[in-house]
Amino acid sequence: MTDESRAAYTARSYRFPWALVAWHHAPVGVDLERLGSVDRPFAESIATPAERVELAGRPDPDSWVADLWCSKEALAKALGDAVLYDPRRLDAPIRWPDLRSGRWHAARVDSPPPGHVGWVCWR
Repeated sequence: MTDESRAAYTARSYRFPWALVAWHHAPVGVDLERLGSVDRPFAESIATPAERVELAGRPDPDSWVADLWCSKEALAKALGDAVLYDPRRLDAPIRWPDLRSGRWHAARVDSPPPGHVGWVCWR
């Protein structure tokens, strides 16, 4: 393996008993979340103003909020340190046109464990 082909960046997320791991030659982040009921105050506390408008129009927002949060967490991890980013100011990759924003890419995990959602973001 050459130095150029080694993965310089890794990311991981855990939701017992599952784990999601990614590695890439550029910044990468992943998140894995359980699906379940979400209270409206939490949903509003993580949403940008545009996302709150979209949230208000959803009759059953639980799975959308899980996707929203999960995609934001994956992006925040890829940016460096998830706790440094205010989710109310971070546009969710789930809402990016073609799941791209500049040099950044996002994807929903194709086959997450049952009852879970997963996202990966990379540059």
